[in-house]
Amino acid sequence: MFTGRFTPSLVTWITAEGTKQHTKMVGTLHTTFTACDGTYHSYDVPGVVYDPDSPHNLIGIPFLAKYVATQTESHDDGTWIKSGACISTLTWDHGKYERTFEHPSSELPEMQVNEGTSYFFCLLHTHQKAIQ
Repeated sequence: MFTGRFTPSLVTWITAEGTKQHTKMVGTLHTTFTACDGTYHSYDVPGVVYDPDSPHNLIGIPFLAKYVATQTESHDDGTWIKSGACISTLTWDHGKYERTFEHPSSELPEMQVNEGTSYFFCLLHTHQKAIQ
């Protein structure tokens, strides 16, 4: 799931519960998204915080959009999520790809990535943010 070495870094978590700083491991995540057309899109996303104490693995939409923008050296307003009551659609990489998925019993817009494995889920929730 991760490539290369981790670096211990002071990370600031900003959530609805406030701001906290912790030393966490930061590295590069290798992830694969499957689009609605069945194509696979793999990315090595640097600067990802690894928190072994968390029961969740999260990638926020602003973080993903910022990464996609660095790959093309242009601003990326084409990475976003549209959520409804029961389904959400993730559109990414300058609007080129999309994936629609049903919400599980948690009712959160939760999309599995790296399909075929059992170790990573992506909760696409834009109100949680990790800042290095």
